[in-house]
Amino acid sequence: MEIELKNLLDIFKATDESSLFKTKSEGKQTRYTMTGTKPKLVEMTAEQCKKLCEKAGIEYLDGYEYRIFEGLTTDETPDRYGDIVRYTGADFKNYLKNPVVMLSHEHSNFPIGNSVKIWKDDALKGVKSWDLLLDNRVDDSGRSDLAFKFRKSGIMPGISIGFMVNSAKTDHSADERKKLGLGKWGVEILSFDYLEHSVVSIPANPEALTNMLKAIDNGMLRSIFSKEDLFSIEKLKFISEDSLNIFEDFVIKTPTIIIPSIDTKTIDEIVRQVTENTTKCVIESVNIFTKKIDEVLAQVQTLVASIPPSTASGAERNAPEEGMYASDFLKDFQIKTNL
Repeated sequence: MEIELKNLLDIFKATDESSLFKTKSEGKQTRYTMTGTKPKLVEMTAEQCKKLCEKAGIEYLDGYEYRIFEGLTTDETPDRYGDIVRYTGADFKNYLKNPVVMLSHEHSNFPIGNSVKIWKDDALKGVKSWDLLLDNRVDDSGRSDLAFKFRKSGIMPGISIGFMVNSAKTDHSADERKKLGLGKWGVEILSFDYLEHSVVSIPANPEALTNMLKAIDNGMLRSIFSKEDLFSIEKLKFISEDSLNIFEDFVIKTPTIIIPSIDTKTIDEIVRQVTENTTKCVIESVNIFTKKIDEVLAQVQTLVASIPPSTASGAERNAPEEGMYASDFLKDFQIKTNL
């Protein structure tokens, strides 16, 4: 929905329509690109990542290959100001000297990452970038790592570009505006110096954030964010207090575990089955044990029989009958267990 004229005048600090067109056609500008899809992590090897980092003038650290997102930074869809930014007019010459990724255009703060590759995508009619978001080894404030986690979870899908307008067209006819999709006070930005792009858009509206979180798997959120992250989010004022409370419910809320009710009769049956199975196992073990005893006794009797009579009389008198001890043991066990 196009913003009303009075709001546009406030945003661009213009006094009337004429000054609005002039302001939107020159100087530094920012434009927001919203994507409805979860940001995509780029699959690459450590060696490929090292080469990209080297080319971009960045020191490679172990694991960086798992922290690079592919994102659409701008395209030719009319923005909420009613303007169209022509991707073909992007000039990366100055940007490539310092290809930083910012957080919400906070130019007074440190970057949260770097673009290791940026190009014009003719199929999408837009600019795409591979953005490496730093971790706590480089940015110990936690900002960069939180941005990485919010982007990975899909909560922060948007990107906004900062640029300097070089040329723009404002004198479109009503028919041309309708055909292009330009707003009533929209301009067509034909060429511009690409200065930077920022990761943006955690919904400030609590209802919008809730709806977004409902569409994301809670298990995935808990696998990405820790309780320590919640303290960092609050400390850095990464999101509003209301949004943090909503976010906290989704991240640390323990899922309800439903234990089915079991009546007394069911418990008695379970106990009976366990007792019966256990008793069977014990009897089977005893049978195996007694068989082994009988085998040993038979070997003893064979050994005794081989001893000469002059030395065997005492041993023969004390030799047990085959299976005597084992049979008595089993019989006694069956009596005691009522089997």
